[in-house]
Parts: sequence; structure tokens; C-alpha cells
Amino acid sequence: MGIRKKRFFAIILAVMLVVASGCINIRSIKSPEDEDEDEDSKINIFEEEDEPNNPTEEVSQQQPTGLTLVEYDGGYFSVMLPEGWQIQTMGQYTTFGFRAWDPQNPDYEIFYYGNLGPLNKSENAKNGWASYLGNMGVPNAELNYDAPVVSMDSASSVFYKFDELQAMSDKYGAGFSFPALSNLLPQMSIPIETAFGEATTGNSMMFAGVSGSNGGACGGMFMASLWNTIPYYVGGVDMTPTAALHLAGIIAPVEDFLNVEATLTQSVFSLRFTEKYIQDGIAYSTAVGEAAMASNAARQAVFDKANKAWSEHFRGGGSDIDIDKLNELNDLLDTIKDALN
Repeated sequence: MGIRKKRFFAIILAVMLVVASGCINIRSIKSPEDEDEDEDSKINIFEEEDEPNNPTEEVSQQQPTGLTLVEYDGGYFSVMLPEGWQIQTMGQYTTFGFRAWDPQNPDYEIFYYGNLGPLNKSENAKNGWASYLGNMGVPNAELNYDAPVVSMDSASSVFYKFDELQAMSDKYGAGFSFPALSNLLPQMSIPIETAFGEATTGNSMMFAGVSGSNGGACGGMFMASLWNTIPYYVGGVDMTPTAALHLAGIIAPVEDFLNVEATLTQSVFSLRFTEKYIQDGIAYSTAVGEAAMASNAARQAVFDKANKAWSEHFRGGGSDIDIDKLNELNDLLDTIKDALN
């Protein structure tokens, strides 16, 4: 095998991140007092429960009158979550992700995925992998063929592929869980830059309508970037898969979205890892040839830029929404409600 082909396959292996781990854990978030009482019942974050809760189960709808954030200590990570919420974690190191939701009404939800892939850069690339299926000596050809296609111009395109990513995770036993994001209706595109520079492309943040996990009409904030992988052309087609990086989202019913969005964005952007976990992740990345795991500082820089962009373009620049922006947002939320109800 030639050097260029070996290099190509090394790049492919570097983006096979979605199957890195099938570990899942679901826990409820309690107050610090309750956590002290229940300390002995903590479950290892890497143990899979026999019958994990499903955030799409039918439950009585209750809208929270207010959200109080409490720290969830996952051992190697922490995140501030609304009290009483449940959290499901998955993946490890670069592929770490979580979903958290209100069990009383799963239409209230947040999520984060550090790295999702592989993803194809074009339909031609996806179709090209079909010729490598079988005994062609190409590792992961079937996985790449099954991978959804995204637009490299806009990372938001990955949010339309969550159902395909779920099917791929189920097929290969990766253990990932994704919101359905049905009936996605973009309402506002928000310019955003990340701290990863030329390593990413198509950086995107948007405000959109969506059907929530409980079926209600919801508003949502969604952000993502795409890995700017080195191209490898076969017959004029770039066959190197990409991956989506630092995907984050918040979802809430349209009637309550403006009341809770600031708290939910604060929550999803509060993710921290222990320094030991970061160092272990870097060592793991080096061993398997994947991209190095970002430090807390680098990740926080991404979150800070995202939060600033969201505040400026969604709220009008301050912590409170100005009256002109409020009228505009209420019109958008009414549009979402009319379209999804």
C-alpha cells in the first residue's frame, strides 16, 4: 500500500469517533442536601444501566415556574443542571456527550457532544464508499458509507442528521442518544467564531423552532462546528470524512422559552472536566491517532464566544432582552407555535 493511501486511511481512522465508547449512564439531579443523603447510591459513570430511562416516555406536562441550577458532579466532569433534571452521559474523551432533561416535561432539554463522526462531505463521497464495501481492504468502508452527509458551508446541517446519527449509533453499538429534532424550522442565524481557528469550518449558531422530545412546539438554540479535515481526492471527490465538533443545544416550549433560555445556555456552557481526565484524554488521543482533547480553557473560550454571540444577536446585547428585540422574538415564537401546533 502506498504512503498516500496509508496516510488517507490514517485520516479516516482519526475521525471514527462515534464508536469510541458505548457507555451510558442516567441519573437525576438533586439538591446538595439530597446528594449528601444519597451518596452511597452513586453509580459509576461508565456503568450501563439495565433499563435506562427514556426521555421520550409519556409524562404529564408541567412547566417549571423557575429553574435553580445545582452542580452535577460526574467524577471526571461537572456541569450545572436544573434541580430535578435527569442526565444521560455517553462517549469518552473527545467523544464525550450528554443529554439532560426535565422528567416532568422532556420538552425542556439541553445537550452537548464533543465530537460526532464520521460525516461525509458530499453525496458523491458517500456514494464513493459504496465501491469499497466488501473485501476491498479499506477499513471502516461500511461505516463511512452509512455516515450522513453534511454541508461544509454550515455546521447547522448536522442537526438535520440526528436521526441518521442515531441509526448509525444503534447499528454499531456506540451507545449514543440524540434528540429527534423533528420539524426543525430555522428562524435566526447568528454569526460565531470559535477558538479553534483553521481547524474548524462552517461554524454555526441558530435559533430555530423544533418539536420537542415530548412533542410540543419548542424554540431552540443550536451551535456546532465542522472539522476541517485534510482532503484526499479520488476521481475529483474529497473522500476524507469530517466530524462535527462542540455541538450544543437548548430546547424549551415556545411559551416559556424567553423565561428559561438564559438559564439553559448558562447550564450547557458550564461543562468542565478534571485536569486528570484531560491529560488522560490527550494520552488516549496520541495512542489512537485522534485529535488531542481540548483543555478546559480552550473549551471555555468556545463557550464564551458562543454565549457572547447569543447574547448580542438574540437578546440584543444585554442579560435582559430589550423591548424591540422582545417583540421580534415573540413574533418568531408565534410563527413557530403556529407552524408546529
